[in-house]
Amino acid sequence: GTTTIYEWSRSTDLGATYTAIGGTNSVSYSPGILTSTTLFIRKTTSVLGTLSCSVNSLPYTITIAPLPVSVLTGTAASGATLTGSGTLTVCDGEEVTFSTSGGARYEFFDGTGLSRQASSTSQTFSSTTLGSGDIIFARVYNAAGCFSQTDSITINESAAIAISVTPSSTIYEFCTGAPIAMQATPIPGALYEWQISGIQVRAPSSQSTYTSGAGADLITDGDIVTVIVTTGAGCTITATTTFIENAISRVGTLTTATPTMCAGVPASTIVGQASVVSGTTTIYEWSRST
Repeated sequence: GTTTIYEWSRSTDLGATYTAIGGTNSVSYSPGILTSTTLFIRKTTSVLGTLSCSVNSLPYTITIAPLPVSVLTGTAASGATLTGSGTLTVCDGEEVTFSTSGGARYEFFDGTGLSRQASSTSQTFSSTTLGSGDIIFARVYNAAGCFSQTDSITINESAAIAISVTPSSTIYEFCTGAPIAMQATPIPGALYEWQISGIQVRAPSSQSTYTSGAGADLITDGDIVTVIVTTGAGCTITATTTFIENAISRVGTLTTATPTMCAGVPASTIVGQASVVSGTTTIYEWSRST
């Protein structure tokens, strides 16, 4: 009679050497979990009587795709950046962008394991809703779908700073053309940029006060005064206010029936048009000059 024996061997050095795998006398073989590229051969031995003959199969290679090597970087809109594991301090409510590379697809997670951005070819993930203690990390996939995981970045969000713009006189109404002195909330080390209806009237400086004037500095009814405050940490805060112009748009003309008359004769009534004003009360006051 005849007997057929199968013996499997493996190589992890691209076929330079092979190691026999014990207990593998079967037509097929399940390699289990592999951690590196491995070549397999199967030796078939035929026993006929007292004669044994053996032949090796051609090598069969199972390639293990290398895992991506990647690093996570977090960048805040204010300019703060961190690469690798650590804590990134950001401004209240500002956008933070995370980026990585080295793979075919990328997926971003928070510290609870929730996917914040599904697997895609995008290497970046941005958010404006992260708060202190939130954690972000990424999985980086190779073409075979295998992934490595980056270190994580923890967010530390600076406390919100409230600012306002108020008139120094505490009165928001003003006469046409009159200067208005105003004050923004003082913050040590901050820079203040002043704008009137979107036009810069003072470049960033340490001055938290501003007084309107003529030209571009002239404030009229409906103008929006904006102050853009940049803190020492690079955070930007904006506040706006408006002032109400007490305008007299028409003074009115004065006429009389007899502009030229003799001395000692009662003068005719001087008739004036009603003035057009934006105030709720109109008061007329007459003066004379001889």
